[in-house]
Amino acid sequence: MNPETVIFEAAEAIAQAYSLGLIRGHLCWWDGKLSVHQRRHTSDQHKIFMHLDPTHFSEGLSSPEWEKLKQDLLTFFTEGN
Repeated sequence: MNPETVIFEAAEAIAQAYSLGLIRGHLCWWDGKLSVHQRRHTSDQHKIFMHLDPTHFSEGLSSPEWEKLKQDLLTFFTEGN
């Protein structure tokens, strides 16, 4: 997965969660895709990339947050996940 695709998919997951009324949760790898869920949506271990609070949904992520998220996602996908 390339950097642009990774960021696009993360942004889409965050926007979709916000449009459904979620204002707090985490961005994770769940059911084979990036998605945002409420805390404790499962007891199964899974990769969590970022915890999101209301300011992330209302104001967006800062440039350093996007950069860290992009690097974390790229590392995850290049490791064969």
